[in-house]
Amino acid sequence: MKVIKYNLFITLFLFICIHVCAQVEQNPLYLKNYAPSPEAYSMMQYEEIPVSLYTGIPDISVPLYNIRSNDWTLPIALSYHASGIKISQEASWVGLGWNLQAGGMISRSIRGKDDLNQFLTDTNPVPDADNIPNNFLSFHAINGNILIPEMNKDVEPDVFFYNFAGYSGKFYSKKGANIKGHGENLFELSDPEAHLLIRLKNSKNNPIFEIIAPGNIKYTFKAIEITKRHALGFFDRSVDLECPHFTSQHYIPDTFDFNPEYTITSWYLTHIQYPTGDEIFFDYHRALNTYLSPMHRSDVTNHVVDVKDLKNPYYPIEDINHFTIENEPKKQSTISFEYIYEQPRLTGIRWTEGELEFVPAEKNREDIRTLPHAETEGAKMLGQINLYTKDRKKKLKSFLFHYSYFLSMDDNGNLQKIPNYNTSRLKLDSISIKGTDSNKTQKYKMGYNDSEPLPIKNCYAYDYWGYYNESNMTIPFVPYVSSSDYRSMSLSIDESTKKYTLARDGKIVMEKGKKINGYGEDKEPSSKALIGTLTSLTTPLEGKTEFKYEGNRVIDSTQIEWKIQDSLSIDIYALKEYDNTSLTTTFSMPYDGCIDINWVYDGNIDCIEKEKNTTLINIPGITSIVGIPQDTYNSGSPIHGQYHLKQRTACPKGTHTITLKTSDRAKLSVIIKRYKAKLGYYEPLVGGIRIAEIKSPLTTRKYYYTNDKGECSGRLNRKPVFNRMVNRNYFATYSNGIPIANMLYIEFNSAAIQPLENPYNSYFMGYEQVNIIQQTKDDKTIIEKNYFHNEKEDHNEFYIDYPGRNMPLNGKLIKRRIYSGDNLLSQNIKKYKAIKVSDIKGLKYYPNDLSHNYHIENYCTQLIEETDTIYTKLSNTFVVHPVKKTYAYNSNYLLSRMIIRENDCIKSHFIRYATDFINPYLDGYFEKYNLITTPIEEDFFTNGILSKKLWHIHYKDSLVKPWKEYIFYNRPGVIIPSFNGNTSIYTGKPDITYNSYNKRGRNTSLHTRMGQSVVLVWGYKHQHIIAQISNATIAEVENKGIDIEALADKEEPTETDWDLLHSLREALPQGRIIITRYEPLIGIISQTDPTGVTVRYTYDEFGRLSETIETGKRENVIQKNEYKYATEK
Repeated sequence: MKVIKYNLFITLFLFICIHVCAQVEQNPLYLKNYAPSPEAYSMMQYEEIPVSLYTGIPDISVPLYNIRSNDWTLPIALSYHASGIKISQEASWVGLGWNLQAGGMISRSIRGKDDLNQFLTDTNPVPDADNIPNNFLSFHAINGNILIPEMNKDVEPDVFFYNFAGYSGKFYSKKGANIKGHGENLFELSDPEAHLLIRLKNSKNNPIFEIIAPGNIKYTFKAIEITKRHALGFFDRSVDLECPHFTSQHYIPDTFDFNPEYTITSWYLTHIQYPTGDEIFFDYHRALNTYLSPMHRSDVTNHVVDVKDLKNPYYPIEDINHFTIENEPKKQSTISFEYIYEQPRLTGIRWTEGELEFVPAEKNREDIRTLPHAETEGAKMLGQINLYTKDRKKKLKSFLFHYSYFLSMDDNGNLQKIPNYNTSRLKLDSISIKGTDSNKTQKYKMGYNDSEPLPIKNCYAYDYWGYYNESNMTIPFVPYVSSSDYRSMSLSIDESTKKYTLARDGKIVMEKGKKINGYGEDKEPSSKALIGTLTSLTTPLEGKTEFKYEGNRVIDSTQIEWKIQDSLSIDIYALKEYDNTSLTTTFSMPYDGCIDINWVYDGNIDCIEKEKNTTLINIPGITSIVGIPQDTYNSGSPIHGQYHLKQRTACPKGTHTITLKTSDRAKLSVIIKRYKAKLGYYEPLVGGIRIAEIKSPLTTRKYYYTNDKGECSGRLNRKPVFNRMVNRNYFATYSNGIPIANMLYIEFNSAAIQPLENPYNSYFMGYEQVNIIQQTKDDKTIIEKNYFHNEKEDHNEFYIDYPGRNMPLNGKLIKRRIYSGDNLLSQNIKKYKAIKVSDIKGLKYYPNDLSHNYHIENYCTQLIEETDTIYTKLSNTFVVHPVKKTYAYNSNYLLSRMIIRENDCIKSHFIRYATDFINPYLDGYFEKYNLITTPIEEDFFTNGILSKKLWHIHYKDSLVKPWKEYIFYNRPGVIIPSFNGNTSIYTGKPDITYNSYNKRGRNTSLHTRMGQSVVLVWGYKHQHIIAQISNATIAEVENKGIDIEALADKEEPTETDWDLLHSLREALPQGRIIITRYEPLIGIISQTDPTGVTVRYTYDEFGRLSETIETGKRENVIQKNEYKYATEK
């Protein structure tokens, strides 16, 4: 026996690259894939499970403020992700389920090693899993004679999530793309049609991301979040999660992962620069030690199914079976926690006209802990947001946030009365809004499903998807059900070639469908997933809106069940007494459906044997029940038999006869329940929730997730896998590389080895059809039917952490129908095309036979056809009016052609962009500044004949400003020129010429082909047009003493400036002059028309328009507005 162990160890020195002995195997630490921080998770979930009818997630938001900078808008809002609350989910600093949309961030999930250190600079291609070069592996010794391989190169691309300014998605690192260190073209977008240019600056020391969006808008992400993860592995030991320091001998780990270096997991938006020079700045406080997660335990255990001596002739040693059983794979527990060392906390947003201040609450959060003994301010919740004019000269508005904590239970299931980090979750109760009059307030109020407590964050009382289901909090595993027949292994060797064949062709050691549940319990979803969700939102303007949810369901075509539609309240009762041999009676069934037959047999102790051939219950044409099943439980006594049984069976409409009969002396009672029902596919619950009803003061919208056949329209696209069958071979010295033994065992995991949500494959389920019935207060009913593309993922269930396949068309709307009652009003049909634009190869490495390759495929999804049809009822007939549109795209995925077919008319619209010309348009300036989405030339055709052509010509400078607009009409005798990208080739007269701009890129003068001219005078730091002067040139205006640049630079014009502008009416009598005054962040306060009449505007304490006043010899109130909001006091 000792010899076998010794030889096995020596041989592993040679073969460890492929196989590892279970006794000394360096198992991977099983870590949950946490989001970088609670704030990052609240952002990332919008990419993982998007807000859509397809996912059943409604759009719930609280708008707070819109930052406006000239033509640009940045909304500040709270949004709620109504997908359900997961057990381990932490609340952001504005409450559980809520996210503050105020800027944005880039977060990442690190796969393998940090891409910024190696993957981007290493040009070695990712190898195949079955052919890994030696230089990719490092070896370290165990017990002095076993070498364990470790991957020393980064062979997996990190996944970056972005969410900012209306953009959300993912991007991935390109292998070896940054070898030259230029920081450009390093990443692949998951949605290239977004046309974002992503740049990485200072990649090694202080990485900064810069994203250039279409229109040359630059977003800089500089503030960093730094995370550290710890993990400890224990073999064959139970470990207390709450031991904080692991100081005792019992807590010395068998393996560990203490990364001494901190990792950047998120980059926060710090700066937006618009092409006009407008800027928005985001200020942060560098908060240290903001989050120490609860300790999470991931468990792995194994159940041996078969051990086989393979009778290797080159290693003829007996008792292999005994050896392999001794070396059964061990149980492993991994305890892990995350520590946010540094996190940017938003303190302010500044722009030209104003500032938003974000003030944390004075009291620290009780639902999040920080590292003990460390210098820290503690975890904070957002206390209030203040709106100021520039330099905080005046406070205009305040938003005050009010919180409490959700009900929670301790680790024994008892109600937790004192909040703590592992039980409590922050709850946003309301938001108060105060204007300039601090005595008046408006209010948003939130209601939740908080009638029951939620369990502790690191327990196991969750379903397969991580949502609360009231299962046992301490049982980590789920049962294993065999997916096929498993047989024992055999080894055959061809002596002439020395080649061997392994085959699993022996006796069946586990049958298909067999269930092994000794390690766990089923973790099916339940209604408990609804706990903690938002159920009402009361807004200042609209009043109370209520939300009702239900669990997500999918259709399982492998199982059939009865769909109950109605039932009778009165049951049928029949009783055959002891002294009667039989009883016959009748009952009526008012509709087709099914019946439940609940029967009780009460007789002698040996009745099972005596009644085994007796037809106890007979309903002709429906069912016959013969005998009492052998394994039926006896609820009687040692000398008395009593058996309760139940059966559901189909039953047609009509009158039916039932006969009760016994061979022995016994009492037989039957209760029949009658249901209107039909057979249909099984519709199990899956993880998370969907919206069922939204009720507002004006309308009620009910959501039905069924197809036109009445069946459930949900489909599970990716099934969770928590355990798997493992086939392990063992080797020994002098065995010629041929295995000497084989073990087949089930590996049970507490965390999904094939997760539902992961960085590669987004939402795990969706609905092919969602129907909405909208009922208004005046009893009008509108029905909306929405049909979506929904394809099931084809994946391999064997591999650990298999990332899945991208499903680019899933969730795309393919048809929508609108009805008024039973009348079809309109229909919209869409067709799409998915183009694969990149394929990134990765390698998931394990020091055994489980290593495998995967591919991340990125697609551009294009709408290629759309048909809108309007149905109009005239008298007793319907008139159908279809309009069909087809679309084509250029090589940059931009719309290049649209053809509209309506009646007998075909209209075509062709678009050419800067990259479509042979000659580079403006020498590549458009590509450099990401203006490739701007049309340069447009052609319009009617029935194949050119009717109009447009040219959009620009200045060649850093702002790439519009210069000339040409419009050519196809008239007799008119020759329409062609354009090849050269802006100087055509010298014709433009229809509009933008003559001049100020230094901030604001247009200050233009003239038309017909000779009309307009001068625009800007003010308030280039934010607003304060004077529009028609029929004058910029030279004429400047000659009258107007310094256009100086006026634009001022924060506010002086009274002398206003007087000078008004004097232009006399100085330029041919001109038509409109003069407008503003109050920054409020709006127009007066406007004087060309005749000199001034209209003045006033606003209330909340910035709402109050009065419109016409001024003259006396003021005349034209309009007065009074507001009565639902929650205003």
